[in-house]
Amino acid sequence: MPRLEFTESEKAILSDLAEGDKPAFADNINREYGNLPLNSLIKSGYVSLAGTRIFLTDKGNRALEGNLRGLEEGFV
Repeated sequence: MPRLEFTESEKAILSDLAEGDKPAFADNINREYGNLPLNSLIKSGYVSLAGTRIFLTDKGNRALEGNLRGLEEGFV
């Protein structure tokens, strides 16, 4: 599986969702990171929008488990 390229904002969103210690709301994510990174992740299928909540999809979880393991070390 090739390595994925994410912007810094997309990485931060995925990292925040992976922590999962609190609900993720679209308005909060848009306020913090802007709507373009979130829309990009939704369109590419890494996260889904259910009402006002944002969730990692199976594809997003696989990306985190595989290519994005070691978020603290950084990735391409």
